[in-house]
Amino acid sequence: MRFRPAGLMALLLLGGSALQALAAPCPAETFEETVIGCTEMIKMQRMDEEVLSRAHYNRGYALQGLGRNKEAIADFTNAIRFNPRNAAAYNNRGYLTAMSGNLDGALRDFNKAIELDPTLIQAFNNRAMLFKTRNQWDKAIADYDAAIRLKDPKASVVYFNRGVAYQNKGDADQAIADYGEAIKLDGKEVNSLSNRGVLYAGKGDMDKAMADFDEALRRDPRNVQALVNRGFTLYRQGNFNRAIADYDAAIAIEPRIARIFQNRAEAYEKKGDLVRALADANAALALDPRDKSAAALRTRLQAATKPAN
Repeated sequence: MRFRPAGLMALLLLGGSALQALAAPCPAETFEETVIGCTEMIKMQRMDEEVLSRAHYNRGYALQGLGRNKEAIADFTNAIRFNPRNAAAYNNRGYLTAMSGNLDGALRDFNKAIELDPTLIQAFNNRAMLFKTRNQWDKAIADYDAAIRLKDPKASVVYFNRGVAYQNKGDADQAIADYGEAIKLDGKEVNSLSNRGVLYAGKGDMDKAMADFDEALRRDPRNVQALVNRGFTLYRQGNFNRAIADYDAAIAIEPRIARIFQNRAEAYEKKGDLVRALADANAALALDPRDKSAAALRTRLQAATKPAN
């Protein structure tokens, strides 16, 4: 049984958080209209290379918004061809290149974007996320430091992500501090509360841990991470009925996470309800047949429930 700290926040999925947009030429109200307008301008070929670069860039941005990523990458490449100092095009191409799985190519683009524009916050955030996928925590933290210095308007998200990096690095105190900043900046933030609660529990401060989980669930009653983490804290306190109630709620929301079934199985085992415990161990293994701890739990429960000869 273990806590489930929230993963990396989806900082860089779409729009302004990850991609840098430009204004004219060819602005429009919708992505579809932008593609049409920019295509007409590009066909004219009667503009200087700077304007042509921006037309390709804006069409690429709109194409990405429409999910046409390969075409978008081609447009960002053309934007760079017409203006090799277009830092935003490097950043956006890097983002989509990373999404395609080519992390080395993405890193080259993010590095170039930052070289051309050391104030481009999106590039620092994107490169930090890439470093996180490689468990290069110090490099990720350095990029988040830069984003904070540059006064990222989404500072609460940056503090959360830097907190995750510190947490994975093993620096609980700094992670707690960063989660605290994220909570202070965003009154709706939940994942920082859940992760900070995990760290408080790890320090043995169950009161602070429970307070964070309770507040997270007050803000978002359907937050699975917080439900599981509070359930585990209750389990450690010997409150098995309440722990099971939290696991029940988590499973009702997300029924395909093996770890939650295993946690509930162990709580049932502590209560002496071995039949339900075994059913949950079986469910955990059905979802994740390679989980050795769940297999060991099932073996133990099978032996305990085996009828005597």
